[in-house]
Amino acid sequence: MKPDPNISSDNVSAQTRTLRLLFAGSRCLAVFAEEIELISDWRAPAPLPDAPGVVLGVTSLRGRMFTVLDAGALFGEFKTAPERIVALRGDEQLALGVSGAGEIIEISAEEIKRSNEAEPLILGMISQNDRSITVLDCRHLFAAAMRGRERRRRRF
Repeated sequence: MKPDPNISSDNVSAQTRTLRLLFAGSRCLAVFAEEIELISDWRAPAPLPDAPGVVLGVTSLRGRMFTVLDAGALFGEFKTAPERIVALRGDEQLALGVSGAGEIIEISAEEIKRSNEAEPLILGMISQNDRSITVLDCRHLFAAAMRGRERRRRRF
């Protein structure tokens, strides 16, 4: 197989990733753009009885039901009034309630500094323009929201 003349060896080693910036309380978060299904204006979700405090409720977006999580509460922030809903791709149909959605940025994979924290929800950190950006690992959102809760239904 012939190498593609449009791709240099430097481009292969410096793989870029596209991130969407989100704001939750005082935190600047980032989610990989390919993990976002849609971003919608805020609509109050229907509350779920006995749900953990981080679960705001469920809402329908484009005909699909999403469980809306308070992005700030995931990190111990005080509850703030979300202004946007960020619906994520995936089987668990989760969405994040955020105070705002920012710009789209491109970074190299090496720019993400892996976190030493025991928090699986945090993939790593990025420093950009004098701000610290927390990159989320969306595969662990449901587990983070349900931390300390039993997932199975109670049997009588």
